[in-house]
Amino acid sequence: MVIYKLGIFNGKNSKEIFNKGSKNSLREIDDFTSSFSDENSLKQYLLDNNFMNIEDVNKKLRIIYKYNGNINELPVIYQKEKEYLNYAFIRYKLSALVNNKEFLNKLINHYQYNNLQFDNVENLKLYLSSLNKSGNNISYYDRTLIEHTLDDLVRIATYKYDSKNNMTKYNHRGTRDLGMLIYKFEEKEKLKQFKQEIILSEDELKEELARKNKKWILSSDGDPDFPPNSEELKQYLEAEEKLIAEIEANQKTKR
Repeated sequence: MVIYKLGIFNGKNSKEIFNKGSKNSLREIDDFTSSFSDENSLKQYLLDNNFMNIEDVNKKLRIIYKYNGNINELPVIYQKEKEYLNYAFIRYKLSALVNNKEFLNKLINHYQYNNLQFDNVENLKLYLSSLNKSGNNISYYDRTLIEHTLDDLVRIATYKYDSKNNMTKYNHRGTRDLGMLIYKFEEKEKLKQFKQEIILSEDELKEELARKNKKWILSSDGDPDFPPNSEELKQYLEAEEKLIAEIEANQKTKR
């Protein structure tokens, strides 16, 4: 049985931070940490209850465990990630992402060497091939096949057979790994979108400033307001600085 601990990951020097009662299963730790909004609120709790030393407060919290003699880590789950542990939510997200080629490749790579998922991986590869050939003009047959494939993939990932008790039981680690795969991909997509918005904001700013500069320079059309007097020019420059400051402030807020 793999024992999980909430702690700080640093290779061989990793250390346990919190072990209250029987909380040594991954599910118990996730139930505990997901009651906190973020890492800072969890750290505050650990500090207030003397589970964490002040010198560790700036270090990243991780779930640590030993496997095959090596210390490994997993990310900590907080409130915003909790829904990614829900079977129905995971299944919904997979259907929403199934036409994303980048995500499909990640899903295929994740289960590439999982024997239980062999047929599903092959079906994912066929569907990806259809996407590459026909874009989003997927046939009814292919769409039906991929939905059945996703049903089976989630079932295998979230449940496992217990031979000792001859029964199928919930597989929290499998559910967590699939949910976090989806979550990390979506966060990466949001970051890409954010960077694109920054680029667009910068381009819009450049266009606006260029338009205004052109207006100052091309003032030989007899417009009585041009060329500007020193007070008008000062107001323009102040407005320009204010516009730049607003965009930079918005960028910092989004980060």
